[in-house]
Amino acid sequence: MMPAHESSVLSKEDLASLIAYCKSMPPVDTKKEKLKEMGPIGRVLIVLDKVAVLPAERINHESTLTTSTPTNAVALGKYLASTCEGCHRPNMKGGTALAPGYPAIPDISGTGAPGNWSEAQFISTIRKGKTPEGRLLRNKFMPWQNMQHFSDVELQSIKSYLQSIK
Repeated sequence: MMPAHESSVLSKEDLASLIAYCKSMPPVDTKKEKLKEMGPIGRVLIVLDKVAVLPAERINHESTLTTSTPTNAVALGKYLASTCEGCHRPNMKGGTALAPGYPAIPDISGTGAPGNWSEAQFISTIRKGKTPEGRLLRNKFMPWQNMQHFSDVELQSIKSYLQSIK
């Protein structure tokens, strides 16, 4: 399952559900786009290991899947926020842009701006794509639309997890 670095942490239960869903969908016939030329800067970033070209090479292939999805709020939040690590880094502190032309990655931990938001503001930001400060999230860089249908409990858990990181 791609992206490998995100799907490698799924529980057996969630992975089975995802596979069942994919199998239930009719096949599609699409033309594959040619990979865009990365240019000299992109190639340098690859050589310096700043861009993960093949995330499947970076995951731990020896790890075992957990049996079920966590139920504790912070643990569930960490589980769900694993997809955030690709950009916001494992410590959720963000950092420099991932590629030329991309914005710097914000700190979403308890010490970043979301740490000052209420639970309701956090949920509203994910559901509507607009921060309490009025900044619009660009889905190209922050895929909030992928998360907007999470349940209140799931979003509250993510908020609890991020808040726990100092």
